[in-house]
Amino acid sequence: MYTDRNPPSSCPNGHRLGPYKVLVGWDNLRRPPCRSWTCRTCWAVVYAAEPVQPPAIHPRGL
Repeated sequence: MYTDRNPPSSCPNGHRLGPYKVLVGWDNLRRPPCRSWTCRTCWAVVYAAEPVQPPAIHPRGL
């Protein structure tokens, strides 16, 4: 599990995350809500915690 003090150093595709290479956010749609890091090279998202429930919005819409 990642925290603000221990952020991921790379995305799942191997790109380095650092200044100007990552977008840091907060995902309220996941249960529990958690910090997220988005790679600006490939747009892969790394979450701080694994969800205990599926996302609140269905991937294909309602």
